Amino acid sequence: GEKEQFENEIRFVFVTLLATVILFESIGLHALVAGFVLGMSLGDSIKDKVEEKVKTISYGFFIPIFFLVIGLQSYLSIFFSTANVTLTLCIIAALLISKIFSGYLSGRMTGFSSTESLFMGVSTTPQVSTTLAAAFTAAEIGLLKPELITALIILSTATTFIAPIGIDLLASKVKIQTTFFEDEGE
Repeated sequence: GEKEQFENEIRFVFVTLLATVILFESIGLHALVAGFVLGMSLGDSIKDKVEEKVKTISYGFFIPIFFLVIGLQSYLSIFFSTANVTLTLCIIAALLISKIFSGYLSGRMTGFSSTESLFMGVSTTPQVSTTLAAAFTAAEIGLLKPELITALIILSTATTFIAPIGIDLLASKVKIQTTFFEDEGE
């Protein structure tokens, strides 16, 4: 019946994920790459209830474990050194300045007002999934020093808190145009 087909599709997705991870690990590629490739390839074939269930399992189980593993990679004792605190603050400042400036510049170049452009720049600052995935992978293969990995984890945490505050402050000043689809019929 329908329930059995649903369960078979869920099993197929997770068995395929496991097989892909094993294959990728055996050829030297990271499991995160395997998950991404599988997600792209299955993206069009799984829909509705199956996709919802996979997201529920991922967000409820796998992603919290991923964040736990990432958190275990950070060493807060590193921040008893002024040099490491300075490094972290410089990384955070550089990211905020470059993201806000590039978003602002792009907005201005495409005809948005200064406030709207600033809103766009601030909206691009959160660095969670990609930064943490890169930090995790770098930590696993020994590419970066623990100080830098911890700085990247703190960067992700800081931008996750800073961006919504900036967005909230600018949101009342930005008039979001919602008439695009209404004007299309005229």
